[in-house]
Amino acid sequence: MIAISEAIQPDISLPRAVDRHIRLRHLGRAEAVLLRDCDVMRIGMRAGLHTVSAAALGIISSVPLKVGEQIKVRLRNEVQRFAIELRGAVRRLEPTEDGRYLVAIELYSRLLPLDVMMLRRAGVDDVTFTGKIWV
Repeated sequence: MIAISEAIQPDISLPRAVDRHIRLRHLGRAEAVLLRDCDVMRIGMRAGLHTVSAAALGIISSVPLKVGEQIKVRLRNEVQRFAIELRGAVRRLEPTEDGRYLVAIELYSRLLPLDVMMLRRAGVDDVTFTGKIWV
């Protein structure tokens, strides 16, 4: 009986698995419109695109969203003539100092590297850039 109870309990001395997923996040430059399921007119709500990665988006919203809520996001960059619609779920919600909300959205389908490149803001403000910029 003692051997069975010891086998059921996890070994505390083993190190925890380290998160091996490195997700590069870039500052985004695109117009974002959120379409919620509760919006029957499908007008949408304008939001600011904060960060972009292949599997997630960071959105600045004026309205709090529910964690777990499924939404559709329309992203458009007029300068580069780029538009895309994505579906995802709200995974995290953080209030900001100015009364808005930073919303983390996990995407159901990953963005292609070309799509990430079209949506990201390259340059001095990009959080992943560490080298010199030649002008």
